Amino acid sequence: MAQIPSLSPSSEGNRLLAAGMFREAIAAYQSALQGTPNDTRCLLGLGKAHLALGAPDEALKAFDALLAVKPDHLEAKSHHGFILAAKGDPKGAAEMDAVAQDRHAGFEEHFNYGRYLVGAKQDEKAGKEFESCSRIESRDPRPYMELGQIAMRRGDPTAATNHFHKATQFASPQDPTPWLMLARAYRKGKQGPQSAGAYLEVLQRGANNDDALYEEAYQGCAEAGEFDTALKAVLLARTRKPDDRRYAQWQEEVMGKIKSGGSKKSTKQRYEEGDSSAIDVEKEMSRANDLLGRNPPTPPHVAKDVIRILDQVLRVQPNHGDALSLTGLCMYLIGKWDDCETYAKKALAAAEQAKNKVWKENAELVLSNLERKRREKKALGAKTATGTTKAKR
Repeated sequence: MAQIPSLSPSSEGNRLLAAGMFREAIAAYQSALQGTPNDTRCLLGLGKAHLALGAPDEALKAFDALLAVKPDHLEAKSHHGFILAAKGDPKGAAEMDAVAQDRHAGFEEHFNYGRYLVGAKQDEKAGKEFESCSRIESRDPRPYMELGQIAMRRGDPTAATNHFHKATQFASPQDPTPWLMLARAYRKGKQGPQSAGAYLEVLQRGANNDDALYEEAYQGCAEAGEFDTALKAVLLARTRKPDDRRYAQWQEEVMGKIKSGGSKKSTKQRYEEGDSSAIDVEKEMSRANDLLGRNPPTPPHVAKDVIRILDQVLRVQPNHGDALSLTGLCMYLIGKWDDCETYAKKALAAAEQAKNKVWKENAELVLSNLERKRREKKALGAKTATGTTKAKR
């Protein structure tokens, strides 16, 4: 019989560390180190767990012990340098710089140095480090968050929204921070509807008891004239504190706006009137295509963002065949197949009226993909039903 390989001494600690159970991870690492005091993985994990708990002195001891065993350990040297730099020791910055320039440097080495450079107000150099991080590990949201904040400080909300949007794709479902930063970037860039949608995502992902965040979300939605979304934000706030007078007042205000058909901004009314000067259609279509083109298959929450963009286009150009096709595609991505068919058929009609070959091909592609999926679903249902009948027999 083949012998089952034993687990690494660091395995349990690593599992707890990855789960965010830092105190438990420390206990597991310390227990493992009693039998293998020079285990580098245990020492590295121990140092990182102490850092996560805000105990840099304890972390430094772990990294010193690791480097005594393996002086060329790049990640340990990077964490070691970061702690020293935070203490004001210039040796720390030099240590991180040297590690980051090593051709074997990994994600943590570049990320630590990037964070130090941000603190030193060297955004340009920091940006290069975070870009290296994203090339090494493209699915980690942290570099995109840092790059987005650099873009915001630079006064470039468009670049910031791109980075924050990327972060939302890879962040934990329970983490509202990337959505909050995305909402602020949209708001800074005067993209009210997108900002309102992102604020709602923040609240739905758990704003906990942060009254200031509910107020920011409500004001952002109202400022954009997105009163339906503002009402949803208020109702979420009142779920927490049903007797809060301020929330009750917000609800009265927004209900009044909705009933009167009022809008803080006139852009929505202009869209409905078909004023083509209200937005730059080509620019909005480019944004929609850019979002859909990133990291396929497009997740549902991104498809919803694209629908909001396309809705603005269709308000000024209701027969824009490409916008109709893309809306149909997004409806397909979020599981609304009947709506997908409706929009795709509208796109086909618009294409035939405009004699636009490209629009026609795009609309037909959406419809053919939808029909194929329906056939597959029907076949699967028939197969399942047949299997159930046989089982009964």
